[in-house]
Amino acid sequence: MAERQERQDSQLRDAACFLLVAGLCILVVLVSATFPNHERNCKLVQKRAGLERESVELRTANIRLRAEITALQGDPFYIEMVARSKFKLVKEGETLIETRNEE
Repeated sequence: MAERQERQDSQLRDAACFLLVAGLCILVVLVSATFPNHERNCKLVQKRAGLERESVELRTANIRLRAEITALQGDPFYIEMVARSKFKLVKEGETLIETRNEE
């Protein structure tokens, strides 16, 4: 009777050890399978954040450019300012004086 109980206890220990080892093997497989995906996901998250920043910058530039187009189409004072500053144009009778910034 004691021998039978000992055999059952031994079988239970063997089964418990087997389940523990099998569980650890499954855990190792899952971790090793998800680690490369985790690294890839981190890179994708960083790339997305960069693209979102770039998108905001481009939208801001687009708004500024649309405002400039509107001003160039109908604001004579803005057109004059751009002509004077960007193209160095002067009105008849005016003289352009340029200064040099020495650094």
